[in-house]
Parts: sequence; C-alpha cells; structure tokens
Amino acid sequence: MANDTSLIFQHCIRIIKSIIEACIVKKDAFSLKSALDLGKSLAAKTWENSPLLLKQIDGIGVSFARMLSNAGINTFKKIKETDARTIEFALNRNPPFGNKVLDAVAKFPELSMNISQVKDLINPSEVELYIQLSLRNREKVKLYGKSGSFTASLLVYTNDYQFIHYQKFFFSKLIHGENVRIMTRITDPKQTIHCALISDDFAGLDISEEVLPDIKARPKKKVNQFDEDDLDFDSDWIQSCDQAIDHFKRANSSSPGDSFSEDGNEYHLIKRYIAFCFR
Repeated sequence: MANDTSLIFQHCIRIIKSIIEACIVKKDAFSLKSALDLGKSLAAKTWENSPLLLKQIDGIGVSFARMLSNAGINTFKKIKETDARTIEFALNRNPPFGNKVLDAVAKFPELSMNISQVKDLINPSEVELYIQLSLRNREKVKLYGKSGSFTASLLVYTNDYQFIHYQKFFFSKLIHGENVRIMTRITDPKQTIHCALISDDFAGLDISEEVLPDIKARPKKKVNQFDEDDLDFDSDWIQSCDQAIDHFKRANSSSPGDSFSEDGNEYHLIKRYIAFCFR
C-alpha cells in the first residue's frame, strides 16, 4: 500500500509540472499560482495550513508534529523561536533531542525578497520593479534533495490575476543572490502588484509582498511657477547666467542713468527664464 501511494504521488507531481508549464505558456496567473501551491504540497506531502506542517523536519513524524501543534508550535517561524528544552518538554524527550530538531530546522530555506520601484516620469502607467532574491541562511541551508537541487519560483501578477512574470531559481544560485528587473503597464489605477516567492519543495516557507504602483503623473510647472531653488547651479552655470544678464542690461539701457537692480524683479525673472530654457 505504501509503495502504491508513493507511486501515485510521483505521477501526480509529474502531471502538476506539466500543468505548470501549460499555465506559463497561457500566462494564466490564477491557475499557475494554484498549480504551484498544489505541486509544493505534493512534494512536501503536507498542506500549507496543515497542523502537521512540521512533519517535514527530520526526526519529526506525524505523532510528534501533532504533539507540537497541540503545544502551539505549528509553523517554522514558531519552532525557530522555541528553545530546545521547550521542544523536548512538548515531545516528552530527553536532551539533546531539542537541539537536533533545531539543527534540522536551520537547514530549511529562509527566503528573502526585497523590492524597489522606479517611477517612469514620461509614461506614468509604466511600472519598473527591481527584485532582489536570496537565502538568509545560505551557510546552513540544504541545497539538494533526492531529485536534485531544490528550487523556488517567483510569480508576479496583479490583484486581478493578470500575469506579469514567472521565473524559477535553483537554491545553488539563490545563495549568491539573484536580481530580477520587471517592466509592466498598469491598466487600472486600483491595480496592485503581488510578488510571491514560492518554495517548490517545502510547504510553509513562502514569502510574498504587495506593491502599490506609483502611477500618478507629476504636474508640469509653468514658467512663472519655476523655482530657482529646484536647480542645482554650479559656479560655471551661475557665471554664464550673470554674463547673459550683463549683456541684457547693456542692450536694454536707453541711457547711462537707467538703473537695473539685482534686488529687483527683473534680475530674478531673467535668471529663472534662462535656467528654465537651458535646464
């Protein structure tokens, strides 16, 4: 019976991989997200929200996972925050069993994702994202399993499930860090962008972030609204402006007695006008 179950799981995983490839070609973000979640759960042999999630840890079977869950320890985050003696007390085991469990937990991937957004001033509806991916515990993380290198999938889509980007990364690459640049167009001001980094082999370790696109156009300033303080003048630029203003004064003085004060409006208006034309 156990062999039959294992064989069924192997076939299911292969079928899910085919479905994932089909969803990528069709750019069906909703189905792709569902297929990735299902494939991950089949590989881990547990569901994402299962109380037996921790049975993925070496040395923790179904019984121990249930005992930990009854003690309120049912996620990787919670078990990492629990000391070894508390784990031993919950499982009725002696030292150093708790330390061995925590050593095994330390080998599970700690995914990291940092997202920055660059605004396009010319095309406000265009969104450019820079995503930095890595593993926080690269010194201890386990990189390979029985089927080869562990992987993680990056899926980027809008809140209404418009497909934007998909890419798979090997853990052996993620330990050195990976950078992804994504450009997309927002069709609705209410749209948000979801970035999900999904572990393909383990349940309960995914991370995600929602990005609010900066698509508001910046209003253009009129000439009489141009602020001289907005410009970064260097000495050569100021000297060129002063020379132009001197030339203007000489050309527009009708008599030697005409006055042109630098404290007056004329000086600053001309300087702002020159700066605006050549900025």
